[in-house]
Amino acid sequence: MLKLMEISGDAFATEVLESTMPVVVEFYTPTCKFCKRFDPIIETLADRYEGSVKFLRINAAENREIAMQFDVFGVPTTIIFRSGDVVDRISGFVPEAELANRIDAIVK
Repeated sequence: MLKLMEISGDAFATEVLESTMPVVVEFYTPTCKFCKRFDPIIETLADRYEGSVKFLRINAAENREIAMQFDVFGVPTTIIFRSGDVVDRISGFVPEAELANRIDAIVK
């Protein structure tokens, strides 16, 4: 199973906003129980979409400026970017099938 790359605010512009492929960013905190439950779903989808969608994690507590910039007020929050633009956002825990359907709508 693919391990998600964790980024900080310093790498956000390069890894997300300047990416040539769609990017799914999970905003989380280490103490969030729902985030921990969401990890296997994100990792499974990262494996499934490897090579066509980039999956990243960012600690919202340690990167508050980025979280505030994208109106992240709770975790987990998942934001899907394409060409540097927000194209979808999900607040809270969602089942794997729902997240996959939303990613499919962006990539196809």
